[in-house]
Amino acid sequence: MAGLLEKAQPSAQEQPAEQPETAPEGQSQQAVADSQEAYDLAAGQMLNFIYDEQGTQALTKMIQSTGDPSQGMARLFGRLLMMTVQSAVMAGKRVPPQLVFQAGIEAVRALSEVAQSKGLIDPASEKEITESAFYDGIALFATEAKDEALTEDERAQYVALLEAAEQMEQQAQGGLPDSQTPEPSQSQEMPT
Repeated sequence: MAGLLEKAQPSAQEQPAEQPETAPEGQSQQAVADSQEAYDLAAGQMLNFIYDEQGTQALTKMIQSTGDPSQGMARLFGRLLMMTVQSAVMAGKRVPPQLVFQAGIEAVRALSEVAQSKGLIDPASEKEITESAFYDGIALFATEAKDEALTEDERAQYVALLEAAEQMEQQAQGGLPDSQTPEPSQSQEMPT
């Protein structure tokens, strides 16, 4: 997940506002402000929990109960996503999937950091564990969140975001499917 985690955008301000192109400028600026507020709320809730003693204990318990650091992190991460989105819905707000996805990247990084500091994961395998926990946690969240928390359209958006992230990761690792790999003689020839 080196590509996705390292290239993740830190805030909603860097994302284009999802407004119709004909929206008046004031509405567009308000959409950016609302998106930033939603992003800050989602990321803040998760990070506050993760860095709190209660979150550290929950992470330790999850990893120990599963016997697999990746699965333990994924389960806690998926639950954090569910709690965050459901609390936003209860407050009458919807957090766009792309913002939850970005906040999730920050959260999974924090989970990894805490797990390493507690000796729960080996730094040598941290990237693989974190990547797996991220994908599995998002998938868990997208399939198990209550219907009130996620619409079918939002579930589809999470699936699309996961697929795009996996493609980015493959490209970052230089992994094109075999059928798309250029012939070495064609790709490395220099014009004469």
